[in-house]
Amino acid sequence: YRLTQRQAEILNLLALGYTNAEIAAQLHLRPKTVENHVTALLAKLGVRTRREAADIVRDPQFRLSPTSKK
Repeated sequence: YRLTQRQAEILNLLALGYTNAEIAAQLHLRPKTVENHVTALLAKLGVRTRREAADIVRDPQFRLSPTSKK
């Protein structure tokens, strides 16, 4: 999966069970910005729910491809 560094950070926090508000506070972002990132993440991962995204992260074969996009 090709995610930006910010998307990877958000995905990791999402997998730990953080809410959008908690992710926003942790990363000093607005909750709406986090919501937009989560929506993009779900689309990139081809899943419909946060839980499905978290399951992908927990898969031992899960790998992120580096990307220069910020």
